[in-house]
Amino acid sequence: MSRRAKTGPGADSAAGLEVVALLEREWDSLASRTLSDRLRLWSEREPALADFPTAQELLCSLRRLRGDHDAENAILAALLRQARTDPLAARVVLHAVLPGLKRLSGRLLHEVGERDELWSLLLAHLWERIRSYPLEKRPRRIAANLLLDTAHATLAELRRERRLRAQLPDLAPADTAPAEAMEQEEVVLARAVRAGALSRGEAMLILRTRIEGVPLASIATAVNVPYEALRKRRRRAELRLCLLLGNPDVRFGGRNRPLSSARVVGDGLAGSAGGGAVTHPKQRR
Repeated sequence: MSRRAKTGPGADSAAGLEVVALLEREWDSLASRTLSDRLRLWSEREPALADFPTAQELLCSLRRLRGDHDAENAILAALLRQARTDPLAARVVLHAVLPGLKRLSGRLLHEVGERDELWSLLLAHLWERIRSYPLEKRPRRIAANLLLDTAHATLAELRRERRLRAQLPDLAPADTAPAEAMEQEEVVLARAVRAGALSRGEAMLILRTRIEGVPLASIATAVNVPYEALRKRRRRAELRLCLLLGNPDVRFGGRNRPLSSARVVGDGLAGSAGGGAVTHPKQRR
């Protein structure tokens, strides 16, 4: 279905890097103001944080301590306890493990066209695990565990998306002329709407992103909906379309509990709070 989508490796690579650049710019802003004030409050409850007058010094110390697992774990555990109720503490942990997340993305990326989807999933899963990490059960190798859990969850989600794309057939025969093919695809989507398999909005979302090649993130920005939420909406619609087109083996897998999306990550950010900018800046489908 996506054969007409206009994609390019350069654009995909740039978008993948933009999300990292945005996180790093926002860190500089947070560390110089908000985080250092909040750190003093955390230090009153967490002795392991008392030696750090600023958030920047805390981050530098964490990165110097790589290999000194006991000292690193003590600091991360203190931050994670605060992160259960304070998204700013979670933001510090996220930035501390961001270099590891970059390396992880390089290992997990198999198709250039998946770069933006990969980063969206990595950040969402990492954020969820930071906010709910089971310190009592797993007090050691905290940074490695966060990244490993994030990798497993992201790979599982990517595999589900790949299976769905493989199951979703072209809506027009391969030898159909481009103009005729697009017309036939629109007819099939219209039939799905009449049959109640898709809403008009879902059909339009599939048409714009899968057939016309409009980046999903552009639509997410235009309608002020988080990228991850819109991607899931499209996925659910495509599952129903698969069934309508004769794919009865489609599985409605995955968790019912929604991922922490860009809006959730934004709770701990200065410039993009609540706006969803962190996990989908200018992303392509």
